[in-house]
Amino acid sequence: MATKAKTIEELIYHTNQALDEVFDLKASIEYDEEYMEAALAITGVLKQQLNDTLSIIKQVDYCAGGHSDLPFMEIVTKGDERLIPFKHLLCVINSTHTEGYAEPDQ
Repeated sequence: MATKAKTIEELIYHTNQALDEVFDLKASIEYDEEYMEAALAITGVLKQQLNDTLSIIKQVDYCAGGHSDLPFMEIVTKGDERLIPFKHLLCVINSTHTEGYAEPDQ
């Protein structure tokens, strides 16, 4: 499984996918609120931080690599895989942002 996006288009795609996953997570919480209560607190924050990330990477002068971790990584590192089933996708976005694009053969 890829650890970094290969292009800006792929990075934007992954970020949009993560936003879709947050939407789905919120819908799941609303369906089974008692079980998913812990995840409810993070959905709004993740949505805002992913939208902010998308705005940053869509800037004309954006260059992947050489950046510090994205703000949502604090949630990712502390979050349970059962509450954030798309954790890997968030890590791919962050790795690309901090380390740059993947080599074409990865």
